[in-house]
Amino acid sequence: MRRQATDSGLRDTVTVAAHCEKVETGGKFVQIVHDPTTQHWLVITNRGSVADTVRIYCSLQMKPSEMCMQSVLAFLNCPSLKVTFELMNVARQSGNVDCGLFAIAFAQCLLAGIDPVSVVFDQSLMRGHLRTCFHNGVVSQFPSKANRVVRRKVLRSYSVNVYCMCRRGCVFGEKMIACDKCRQWFHKQCIRMGDDEFDTYCSDRRKKFCFVHTVSAVHVIVCVLHEDCG
Repeated sequence: MRRQATDSGLRDTVTVAAHCEKVETGGKFVQIVHDPTTQHWLVITNRGSVADTVRIYCSLQMKPSEMCMQSVLAFLNCPSLKVTFELMNVARQSGNVDCGLFAIAFAQCLLAGIDPVSVVFDQSLMRGHLRTCFHNGVVSQFPSKANRVVRRKVLRSYSVNVYCMCRRGCVFGEKMIACDKCRQWFHKQCIRMGDDEFDTYCSDRRKKFCFVHTVSAVHVIVCVLHEDCG
């Protein structure tokens, strides 16, 4: 499948979860993602979608968890302040143990130019088909019961704000601070701010915080804090 992916996708799912992979700016991708909170596999892609929009193919039609979304946003490395996600109206799986099979099947369809929304897979044959694919060294299209036409391909869409130089979102309870000059929010750990210094800014609202960063050829980020933004 990776040989079929001529774009930025199909990276190692472990390194994606560890925030070690990023999509090239403007690159297209098909990526299998593991949600550690729900122990579920899904697929994301920006193929066929407008700019700053990512489609989610989930066999249980679930919205990814916050922890999973942080990995996804880090992988996207989007320069925009907001990313729109579309949960696609794929046919649901039976039970909850074959999500990995469906994720591989969705990815194979997307790489082959087939819309997964239009396919009803034969779940009883998927595991045997995957064993055959492993034996042959080629992942071919999974067996299907029928094709279908749906009026609404997108079940629901939602937008996620992107913050900081890490280009991730914000998890509930995560410590962040806003620059009084550029009005952008930054994660405390990303700017390497200590707990005592962070608490000082929280307790004294008159104290100004200004974040200045420069990126060198080797992408070293330098943080400078000032008492006054002036």
